Amino acid sequence: MTKLNRRQFLKTAGKTTAGAIALGIGGCFRSLNSKNNVDSVRTIEDVIRQTLEVNMGYQPGERVLIVQQNWNENFPEAEKKYFRDSHAVCQAFHNTLKQDGIDITLMSYTPETAIHGTDATLDLYKQLQDKGKFDIAYFPTAFSLSHTPFREMLCKQGCRVASMPHINMAMLTPGGPVDADPHKVAELTERYSKEHRNSSYVTLIGPGTNLRIQIVDGTVKQDNALLIEPGVVGNLPSGDAYCLPGPDTNGYFTVPRGWGGVEPLEYDVKFTVVNNKITRVEAEGKEGAKYVKEHILPHLQLPGSRYLGEFSRGTNHNCISEFLDEHGWNLLPGEKKIDTFHVANGNSVLMGGNNTVPIHIDWVVPYSNIILEPKE
Repeated sequence: MTKLNRRQFLKTAGKTTAGAIALGIGGCFRSLNSKNNVDSVRTIEDVIRQTLEVNMGYQPGERVLIVQQNWNENFPEAEKKYFRDSHAVCQAFHNTLKQDGIDITLMSYTPETAIHGTDATLDLYKQLQDKGKFDIAYFPTAFSLSHTPFREMLCKQGCRVASMPHINMAMLTPGGPVDADPHKVAELTERYSKEHRNSSYVTLIGPGTNLRIQIVDGTVKQDNALLIEPGVVGNLPSGDAYCLPGPDTNGYFTVPRGWGGVEPLEYDVKFTVVNNKITRVEAEGKEGAKYVKEHILPHLQLPGSRYLGEFSRGTNHNCISEFLDEHGWNLLPGEKKIDTFHVANGNSVLMGGNNTVPIHIDWVVPYSNIILEPKE
């Protein structure tokens, strides 16, 4: 395979659709059929290869890391399914790419807390120190490492990181969320990002939602499905335009029943925001109030955890309601769904902020109207 520089790769990849890609990994040349017949001939293994070749911009000789999280017996039993799902994905990636001759390493560790945004253990740092630097890293984990010093360290070393918390094998099926045309995702993500860059405020309106978000200048970023530049980080499945919300963010938003959050909510839950801080959380009736107290407020207890650390709009055309209806709520494809936005409470470092609280929980909200207030 001819070695391309990053600019040449992006130019070449831009002319290629996700269903007609010639993959030359490890000397194994595979030609994928036309998009009309792609689902009948392609496999999960082909989708995995596509993530490496197209999404991650693999070049021959690059070193690839997979991080796997092991089950902690002290965690709630309900979390076990996410470890089973992520283990299956880790093994599928490792086996497929190893078979293709990729220089790939699987590292595993046992997380100490069942919280998204908690840093890796010293054991994982030690393993990384022993193995040296990597060019590409996949995080198919039960709990997100996106907003952690471990991920920051890898990116500072030039590693391209794909964070994949709560991923499962269904997302890797041909036509599924991971298999979205990366160039179509990138196009819509750039459009939304341009809207954000040119606006001082964005107001999102939907059922039980009217939230006016101040966009902090210079913080607009993209998770655009093409993680090909050194030190970049994004999700797989990918697709959102995100930024840091400012202190003049006010209003309210409602996460519908069946959506989340990490877990699907049992009630419609309304969050009130004053000066970018969640000041009130409510659901209907006594049972709703009890639910909020037991399932929502624990995410808002740490100092700094009530401040919003992210605003984002979804841009992935394969993250659709039918997939969520069939496979159940999952935050990873849920937050990438078009016509949704999400805000996150907690850590804001990845967004360009300075809130280092070790928690980052996304809340996904449908919207039907958006008001963009141009910069003066």
